[in-house]
Amino acid sequence: MALDEFSISLHDAQLAGYSSTGGDEVIVSIVQWDETLLKLRFREVVLLKELVGDGHLEKLVECGDSDELREARRRLANVHYPEPASAPFRHFRLLDDSNYPVLDIVCKEVIRLS
Repeated sequence: MALDEFSISLHDAQLAGYSSTGGDEVIVSIVQWDETLLKLRFREVVLLKELVGDGHLEKLVECGDSDELREARRRLANVHYPEPASAPFRHFRLLDDSNYPVLDIVCKEVIRLS
């Protein structure tokens, strides 16, 4: 199920961690307010930035055209995609309860696993 097919409320959630599956996938684990575990798989990741935070999450947002997306496209220029502006990547950002970024991921797709 792709991200735009469902909505995720992360209010009072905690970032449990993230890991690479080897290659270009990242699994993000989130403990929700009711102690259930939410796992998201980010596929074909081309940029990952972790920012210092307390781990308390508020929401996951798609940023649209952003500095991170432009940076990822620049890095891909002449490597995989001859026209990086048309590369089919999306920028997702996990925000903490103070609306500060905790994790930035530029990838092709995010899928809810649990």
